[in-house]
Amino acid sequence: MAESLNTRSGLLSCKLQRLRNNYLDLLQSCLTGSIYRDLPQSLFNLNSFDPRLREHGLDWPAQAQTMIGGKRMANLRTLMESVIAENVPGDFIETGVWRGGACIFMRAILYAYNIADRCVWVADSFEGLPAANELENPADAGSTFHAYPQLAVPLEQVRENFRAYGLLDQQTKFLKGWFKDTLPTAPIQQLALMRLDGDMYESTMDALTNLYPRLSHQGYVIVDDYHGVSACKAAVHDYCDANGIHPEIIEIDGVGVYWRKFDTTRHDRVSVAPSHSDMSDEMQISLLNEALFELSWTVITYLNQSLTGRDGEIARLNQSLADREGDVARLNQALVDREGDVARLNQALVDREGDVSRLHQSLTELQKEVTALYSSNSWRITKPLRSIGHIIRGSRGNDDKVRPPYTIDSSMVNSPITRDISPKLIWEDDLRLKINDVEFYLSIDTDELKTRISTSDSFLLGKPKHLVEKAVTIGQQGRIDKIFEMGILQGGSIVLYDQIFGPQKIVAIEHALEPVEPLARYIAKHRKSHIIKPYYGVNQANRSAMEKILSAEFPNRDVDLIIDDCSHLYEETREAFNISFPYLKNGGLYIIEDWAWAHWSGDYWQKDHTIFSGRKSLSNLLIELFMLAASCPGFVKDILVEHSVITVSRGDEELPAGPFNIADHYLLRGKHFGAWL
Repeated sequence: MAESLNTRSGLLSCKLQRLRNNYLDLLQSCLTGSIYRDLPQSLFNLNSFDPRLREHGLDWPAQAQTMIGGKRMANLRTLMESVIAENVPGDFIETGVWRGGACIFMRAILYAYNIADRCVWVADSFEGLPAANELENPADAGSTFHAYPQLAVPLEQVRENFRAYGLLDQQTKFLKGWFKDTLPTAPIQQLALMRLDGDMYESTMDALTNLYPRLSHQGYVIVDDYHGVSACKAAVHDYCDANGIHPEIIEIDGVGVYWRKFDTTRHDRVSVAPSHSDMSDEMQISLLNEALFELSWTVITYLNQSLTGRDGEIARLNQSLADREGDVARLNQALVDREGDVARLNQALVDREGDVSRLHQSLTELQKEVTALYSSNSWRITKPLRSIGHIIRGSRGNDDKVRPPYTIDSSMVNSPITRDISPKLIWEDDLRLKINDVEFYLSIDTDELKTRISTSDSFLLGKPKHLVEKAVTIGQQGRIDKIFEMGILQGGSIVLYDQIFGPQKIVAIEHALEPVEPLARYIAKHRKSHIIKPYYGVNQANRSAMEKILSAEFPNRDVDLIIDDCSHLYEETREAFNISFPYLKNGGLYIIEDWAWAHWSGDYWQKDHTIFSGRKSLSNLLIELFMLAASCPGFVKDILVEHSVITVSRGDEELPAGPFNIADHYLLRGKHFGAWL
């Protein structure tokens, strides 16, 4: 009898765990939007759902409740199940929740395991991210998170998301406000797991300072943006260094990390039995079956609605396709007409060249006749008569003169007619340049760069003349087909590279949110939307955003030329190098402009009243590049250092898989490079 009861109990336990897995797996797919193939938001310029990006949390879903992706969601579940199984005491918290998806998942895990004595704390401003306080937190300088309205999700919407999954109850606690105001006095006694997703240095430091002391021995810390935002990583290391903490940081998916807290002062932690409601396995199975049914019904309903909407969208696309085919037919006819015009022009050109050739032949024959005339006996014999005639005409007031014979440059007769297809650079002076039909105004004056704007007729170019000549030299040395530029300003450099190189693709990012209208008009006028692709509102140090763009635009990692003319700050430029250098093809060039600003003369550069005040010199990166070239010559073939430009030539050796970090590849006799300049 006892054996039969044990067998039944084991079967019930297996069934219960299977239901938990089914319920939590389905919920994870719903919260990430993977089951619906939820499209990314429009700011990523992606037109389709990419399961790889969603799995790694590298896009922002349009409808789903979380953007952290499948791998970080699975990690959250694994760590929660660990502290539940090992009876690590305390509640669970996420700081920075967006639409609440990760917190909904935490509450669902408690529900699936029948945990009744723990809470999930949902901490957020519910108004987006704060503007950077650059004086107190220099690492946040240049942060643009506050400018994204997509990150500001109201509290009521988050509560409604919990309610939609049947998980809004007394075990869900909300903390509304900035972390510096809410976390110090939050009524949280003890935590078993803390998940930090505040992105910025200040937000990460506030969370660690106020919550880490409350984290139980063997509790977990998850940092979502450790590799995605350099300021977040800096906050983690600054806090750990200040408090003598040496965590074993474990990777999750190349962006997020976690570690487990081991409190060496607490060896006598008492294992606390988990508090479950007094409920049999049969009752739990019944409740989970009901929850799984309701969730499945919700999924089916949503999918039906999506299919209806998709049918309408397909109908609209079909109509658009029919309209487009009509446009194509008209364009084809116009092309046929144009080809006829071109054929007639070519024939006219052939006829004109024939006329020119015949004219050259006539001139040659005429020159021969004139030369023969001057050398003839009759010309010599009549010379006295011509002299007398000249005297007579002079006496009559006629000042006609005998002109020398007309001569023809033989090089003109023999030289072929050629067409120069290279770009024509016409310098009016050192500041005004014209290439083909495009005009440029060059300036390196900081005030003028802030106030002068490009127009549809003349582009502002923030470069000196010698850098334009350097670009021409690069184009003469080899074909440049694919270009990635950081820093758009007024669009001048993009147009310059398009005119000089005639590339297949130019992709550029800009920190500012507002598109450059003259550049947009240039792209439209020259029909180059498939070649020139500007992205605005992108921080060059944001690994997540940069990787999305680079992997989508250059999936084969075959960029010929990368130009960094963006922030000119050490930390941001270094992180941008780590992100984009792996996309440079063997033999490609990586150019960093204005590296030497800390060593230039003048008050603007040498006094503390600009954006560069208190920032590390970019020449620190030059030192690191030297060390990389010395330690890994297969990665860096050579480095050319000029007054304001560094040019790095990519070597032929393949880079290791995973996120690239320059510090991992140069040798310094076991020492740490402190970037002290």
